[in-house]
Amino acid sequence: MGKNKFKLFKPDSLNKEKMFILGIFILSFCMAVVFLTNVNKAQPKNPLSAEAAYNSMAAPNEIAGSELENLSKVYVDSDTGSEQEAMNEERQGVPEQGDNEDPETPKNPDERTTPVQSEDGDSDKDGNDYYVIKDGGSPGEDILYDGFFMTTIKNGEVVAYKSYSFSIIQKDHNLTVEDIEIKVNGSKVQGFLGKVLLTDGENTISIKITYSDQTGKKIVAQRDYTVFLNEGDIIITTDLADTSVDNPVFSFNARAKHKDKDIKLKAYLNGEELKGSNGKYTCELREGTNIIRLHASDGNKDKQVTFNVIYQKPAGCQIITDLKSQQVGAPAFSFNAKAVKGDQEIPLEVLLNGKSVEGRDAHYAVSLNKGDNEIVLRAGPAGSETEKQYRIVYVIPVIDGSGEEIDKDSHLPRLRRTDILHNGTIKGRLYTFEIEPRDYKGNKIYAKNIEVKVNDIVVKCIWDDSVKTSYTVKLNPGENVLTITLTDAENNSVTYRFIVHSAGANDGDIIGHATFSVEATTIGLGYLIPPTQVELREGEYSAHILINLLEENGFDYKHKGTIGNGFYLAHILLPGLVTNPVIPEELAKRLEDEAGLTNITDPAKYHSNSLGEFDFTGGSGWMYCVNGIYPNLGFDQRNLQDGDVVRIRFTLWYGKDINGGYSMGVGDVENWGDW
Repeated sequence: MGKNKFKLFKPDSLNKEKMFILGIFILSFCMAVVFLTNVNKAQPKNPLSAEAAYNSMAAPNEIAGSELENLSKVYVDSDTGSEQEAMNEERQGVPEQGDNEDPETPKNPDERTTPVQSEDGDSDKDGNDYYVIKDGGSPGEDILYDGFFMTTIKNGEVVAYKSYSFSIIQKDHNLTVEDIEIKVNGSKVQGFLGKVLLTDGENTISIKITYSDQTGKKIVAQRDYTVFLNEGDIIITTDLADTSVDNPVFSFNARAKHKDKDIKLKAYLNGEELKGSNGKYTCELREGTNIIRLHASDGNKDKQVTFNVIYQKPAGCQIITDLKSQQVGAPAFSFNAKAVKGDQEIPLEVLLNGKSVEGRDAHYAVSLNKGDNEIVLRAGPAGSETEKQYRIVYVIPVIDGSGEEIDKDSHLPRLRRTDILHNGTIKGRLYTFEIEPRDYKGNKIYAKNIEVKVNDIVVKCIWDDSVKTSYTVKLNPGENVLTITLTDAENNSVTYRFIVHSAGANDGDIIGHATFSVEATTIGLGYLIPPTQVELREGEYSAHILINLLEENGFDYKHKGTIGNGFYLAHILLPGLVTNPVIPEELAKRLEDEAGLTNITDPAKYHSNSLGEFDFTGGSGWMYCVNGIYPNLGFDQRNLQDGDVVRIRFTLWYGKDINGGYSMGVGDVENWGDW
């Protein structure tokens, strides 16, 4: 029997007609199998399509407003009273609850080829955010991935000015940026330097960054944002929506603006007014349907929107918390959480990045790592426990200008003062500036905790003392982005962002004029050289300008250091220069009371043919100020700009008598006055 099992298929066992029919049957059967297999097989997603986009977003009510005020919906009060709903909240790389994958680790191309499911089971299909790892340029091997960059764009924001500024913040990764492409409403922005132009109404800002890893593999990351330009309506921005929740503690964000200015907004829960702080509200819901009403008014117009929030109390173990997945701008982070079953409170396990956290009276205070942080809340018996996961992303805030708008109660570091010309233009390329960085307690932040970049290139300080820190940078022609990142002892950080334009002069080119004067008013001699306009040239040392001015006016001089390195004006020389010096009466009294100095005009204490350091007192000498500010730099290090007013002044006591005592770099000092 075994020998003859295939006998049926021998040609001599069938006539030709039967062979033909059998062949047709076998062929048809094979084609049907192939067709059915392909129909049922999961089709590979196009990683650039909206359906396949990996937009790792937590459930709607698990996203809170961030320190950067990412709000999800916009309600506009126009002449017709219509309401406009903006695009969904900005995608910030916040994963679905339960997604514990490390966003910094590339995955196998066979993994994650379908949209991630949100907590309610719906796929995120808006396509606003995708990351693609390209392997050898083969689209079939692309995979989706998050965790590369963030921005300071406030998604859904409404602004009143066409010029819109933002920064791109690279997350921690070992990738090289190969290209950054930015589009506004589909049009590519050429030479992006931190600013784009919007058109009236809805604007889409697309950011696509191409990276490469150490093996040369190309990685493309893209994110889309929506920003509205509106110049006249009342606008309410909020992350509220009609929703159902299983947590009675409910938080939301809401603000109102008119013509780009904040106006008063009131929030009501079931008819009772809520108290908020900086646009953030937390309330306790009743079981069933809750009505939240937002009302804004500027005195002439009113706007009102309402939302229904349904609280459904779960039957089993319940975790009650005010935690939400969110982006924050400081490492210090606190929240409330407890677990209950029925009316009984039960133990709650709290983990931050895998490590146990202890709380007190349901309150927890933690310190976040820079970038992504995961907080897990877990309660109930093993195997049937209730668990909630939250993604807290700590990103250093970026503030345009010197940060005058920082809330007084904020723990962010401050720039107490700077002479940076924000949005200004200089004619030259060398630019010297100084900053007075302080933590929120008023303590000086020193250079080791300051990072300064010009067009993403790190710049080192040229002087650092207990009052100020100074820098000289070389600008590119056109617009330059200058960032200053401050970090205090408590790890609070902030980045201040300035735009400085340069005309791009070459060495030797005339870049303007400055006004110089040499003064000895503290000893009654007035101007040794009255205010005189001098020419400024690109690359010329300021000390060289001063020496030329002295020589042109018949003075000789003594100095320390060289014109280009460590220059210090020690003495000005001229026969009979100091004749009958007179100390102003009030200044003489200050010198006696504060420094114990008397009879300082004794001829034995000065030289008639020169004036300089240690004449009259041990704290005397020449100092200079630029536009009323005394730098902490040597004169050779200060690059002057067109229009600067430079005063070379003689002090009797460490600058305190000419309002320049702080420039000695010994902390905040009390000046005596200006004589």
